[in-house]
Amino acid sequence: MNLENNNSQPCNFFEFGLFVTGETEEEHLPSLLKNLINLGICKVIVKERIPQLSPITSKKRLGKIAGSNNKITTKEEDKIVFPARKYLSENPCRYLLLIDDLENDRASQSQQVFERYRNALDTCLSQEQKIGLQFIF
Repeated sequence: MNLENNNSQPCNFFEFGLFVTGETEEEHLPSLLKNLINLGICKVIVKERIPQLSPITSKKRLGKIAGSNNKITTKEEDKIVFPARKYLSENPCRYLLLIDDLENDRASQSQQVFERYRNALDTCLSQEQKIGLQFIF
């Protein structure tokens, strides 16, 4: 049982919401997790299809973010952070898996890509919500 939720109440049933970056992940990941679902203790759903993020390397773009006192872009807020916060706040027994398959051209930048997702979500999620967050690359 999970005691790491907002209410410190045990969870007997879990929900894993997938935030995926591509069509293939959206179609096939729930079936790959079928054994977990068949245990009867959880469900796995594709909750959002989100845009792939790449590291921001342009000084102009970095300056715009810094100049507006925002640590993240509006795109990150609208497409990732707000849906993640809403999903995690609705039920303390929910977990969010953010999955990005890092296409070949971005594989060498995996750490920077991870840091961009991590920064966006760390900026806007509470400590309790961060417990329910995992990244898969």
